[in-house]
Amino acid sequence: ERAEGGETYASFGIRHALVRFHSLRGEYDDAIEALAGMRLLSDKVLPSAHPTRIPYLLAAAITTDDTAEKQEAVDEARRVHRVAHGGGDELFETRFKAELGLVA
Repeated sequence: ERAEGGETYASFGIRHALVRFHSLRGEYDDAIEALAGMRLLSDKVLPSAHPTRIPYLLAAAITTDDTAEKQEAVDEARRVHRVAHGGGDELFETRFKAELGLVA
């Protein structure tokens, strides 16, 4: 099944492998780009409050230049975290302090 942008389940797996590959090589900007690219399909196939969506959402916020898209992705990541883990915004900000620092 294809998601918007031509993503398939196979390409989702390939992107996951790319994230790991780039991370192991210390290519963190490329890893974040690959992670952000997984958002469309994850939004389609995962439950809306699935915690696996959080890294994809934060990576999407880091990589976009659109201020509204950044805010929407961070807000959705907060919502997912609140539903999946509880703890409120303080726990979210503690857990994802480094990532939130990259969303400038």
